Order: sequence, then structure tokens, then C-alpha cells
Amino acid sequence: MEAKILYRKFKDGRPAVAMEFMPDCGENLKDEEAVYFFKFFNEFALEFNKVGTSARNVIARLREEIGDYSKKFDIRRVEIHRIVSCNGCPAEGAESALRAELIRQYPTAFRKNDRFFGVDIDPAIFDKIMIDYFSNRD
Repeated sequence: MEAKILYRKFKDGRPAVAMEFMPDCGENLKDEEAVYFFKFFNEFALEFNKVGTSARNVIARLREEIGDYSKKFDIRRVEIHRIVSCNGCPAEGAESALRAELIRQYPTAFRKNDRFFGVDIDPAIFDKIMIDYFSNRD
């Protein structure tokens, strides 16, 4: 099965940025609390990993992030690794759990805005953190 790809286009003529849905990433969620995991690439290599939240539309949020980050980085492609519903819970809790555990595992890779540089984080790590977080809620 071919991967789904959308594009974030720029009005100033810069190359469009591919937004590639990776296997088992989940569907775009709209109007619900969600947490996500993206990887931002330049033309040749991974720039950074990013975790975050959205309560509106995850892909719309990604388009905003591409616009913001492309001011400082030559972003050419983004891999969408996970989009996870928080099932009515505030997404900030799941994001905080992700941030805390990823900082613990990769302390020198962390930069503000929940980005991790110089490391290629396996989506299975995201999955484990989310399973642990949501299973400990009772």
C-alpha cells in the first residue's frame, strides 16, 4: 500500500513540503484532544523530532508548524509517525508524559517547543510512553 502524502505549499515560491503519513500513524483528528509525533527533515537528513498536541485539526497544526520552522530550517519533508486521541482527557497530560520521558532518555537532545535534535526516536518509544500513561489513569 502506498503511503498517503499531502503537501504544505508556500505562496513565495519555496518548494512544497511533503507531509507523509507513515504506517500505523493514525488518522488526522479534528475537534478532539490529540497528541502527535512528527519528524522534520531537510533535503538530506533528519532535522528534529517533535511531539505536541492539538485540540482542533492535527494536520492544520502541522501546516502551521512547517510555516514556523521553515523560517529557521530548510524543511523539505515531514513524517507523521503518530496521531493519538486522548479520549476526552486534556492532551497536555499526555504531552507532558512524553516530554518528561523523552528528556530523561535523551537529555542533551531536547530543545524548547518539544523538539529533539541529534537523535532519531523510534515510534515504538512514543507508543510505550502513551500506553504507560493511558493505562495508569484509573
